[in-house]
Amino acid sequence: MGGSTQTQTSQQHSETQPWAPAIPGLQAVISDAGKLYNGGSGTGIYSGPRVAQLGDDALTGLQSIRDQFGSDNAAPQGISFAQSLLGSGGISPTTAQGLSMLSAVPEASTARLSSLADRIGSASNPINQTASSFMSGARDLTTIPQLDQLYAKSQAPSSAETNLSGIAAGDSLDPTKNAIFQNLVKTSSDNALQAQKEAFAASGRYGSGAFAGATAKAVNDTQSQLYANQYNTEAQRQLSANSQIDAARQAASQLGLGITNAKSNVESTNNNQRLAGAQLGQAQQGQEASVLGQVLGGDQFNSTLGVTKAQGFIGAGQTGQSQALQAASMLPALDAARYAPAQQMLGVGSILQGQDQANIGAAQQVFDETNQMPWQNLDRYAGLMGGMAGLGGTTDSDGRTQTRTQQSLGSTLLGGALGIGGLISKFMGS
Repeated sequence: MGGSTQTQTSQQHSETQPWAPAIPGLQAVISDAGKLYNGGSGTGIYSGPRVAQLGDDALTGLQSIRDQFGSDNAAPQGISFAQSLLGSGGISPTTAQGLSMLSAVPEASTARLSSLADRIGSASNPINQTASSFMSGARDLTTIPQLDQLYAKSQAPSSAETNLSGIAAGDSLDPTKNAIFQNLVKTSSDNALQAQKEAFAASGRYGSGAFAGATAKAVNDTQSQLYANQYNTEAQRQLSANSQIDAARQAASQLGLGITNAKSNVESTNNNQRLAGAQLGQAQQGQEASVLGQVLGGDQFNSTLGVTKAQGFIGAGQTGQSQALQAASMLPALDAARYAPAQQMLGVGSILQGQDQANIGAAQQVFDETNQMPWQNLDRYAGLMGGMAGLGGTTDSDGRTQTRTQQSLGSTLLGGALGIGGLISKFMGS
C-alpha cells in the first residue's frame, strides 16, 4: 500500500493520467450523464399541492371568532367606564352625591346656645330677679324690729313688780313705820282707855290701883292685837306680792320666749327664702345647662346623622366603583373566554392542517427523490470512478530531475469520492 519516489534532473513538466482500469468507468459516467441530461432527467417540477388548505374545523373556528367579534364586545364598555371614571377624577355619581351631602351637613352651631344662655342668664329674667331678690334679702320679713321692741317691753319691770316690790321686800312688816296704822293704834288705845275709865268710874273705882293696871292692860292688849293682826296682814301681803311678782316675771319670760321664737321663725323664714332663692338660681342654671346640652346634643346628632348618611353614600359609591372597576378588569378575560371554543376549534384545525402539510411535504419529497435518483446514483458511481482514476500518477520534470508520484489505492478510495463535478474538474480541466 506504500508509494515510491524517483527523482531525476529534467525540464519542468507535469502530466496526470487516470488509472487505466478506471477509464472505461469514467467513459460510462460521461456517456450516462449525457443521456440523463439530454433526456431531461431531474428537470421535472412537482405539480401537486404545496400548501395544505384550511379544513372544516379551522374554518368553523375562524367563523366563530368572526361572529364573536361582530357581536357585543364588553371590553369597550369597561374601557369606556374607566375613561369616564378618570374624567371625573375617580369619583362616581354616587360618591359625588355623598360628598355633596357631606358638604351640606350643618355644623353644630353655638350661636343659638349663646343666645339662649344670654336670655336665661339675663338680669331681666323674672326667675333670676326673684332668685336675686330672695338671696339679697329684699324679700325678708320686716317684723324683727317690732319683735325686738316687744321683747324689750316684755322684759321691762311689770306694774305688779313696780308697785309691789316694797311689799314683797317686807317694807310694810314694821307697823310702827305705817303712819295710818299708828293713827289706828292711837285711836284704838284711846278708846280702850276711855272704856276702862268709864267702867271704873261707874263702879266708883276710878283712880284706884286696879284702875291703873286695868287701863295699862287694856291698852297693851288692844295694841298687841292690832300689831299682831297688822303684821300678819302685811306678811300675807308680802307673800301675795312675791307671788304676783313671780307670776308677772313668769308671764314676761313666757312672752319673751314667744317673741324670741317668733323672731327666730322670722329669721328662719328669711334664711329659707334666701336659700330658696339660691336653689331657684341653681335650678335655673341647671335648667339652662340642660337646655343648652339638649340643643347642642340635637345639633350634634343632626350633624352626626348627616355625616353618617353622607359616609354611607360615599362608601356605597366607592364600593360600587371598586366592584365596577373589578368587573371592567374582568371584561377582557371574559371576552377572551368567549373566543376559547373557537380557539380550540382552530387548534384542532391547525393540527389537521399541519398533518395535511406534512403529507404534502412527504409527497413532494418522494417526487424530488424520484426525480433526482438517476443523478444521485450516477454521482455516486462517478465518485467511485473518480477515486479509482486517481490511482494514476502525476509526472513532473524540470529538465534535470523527473519525479513520479503514485497514490495508494486506500487513500484514493477513502478521500477521492469527487462526484461528477470533481471528476470533470480534475481530469479534464488540469
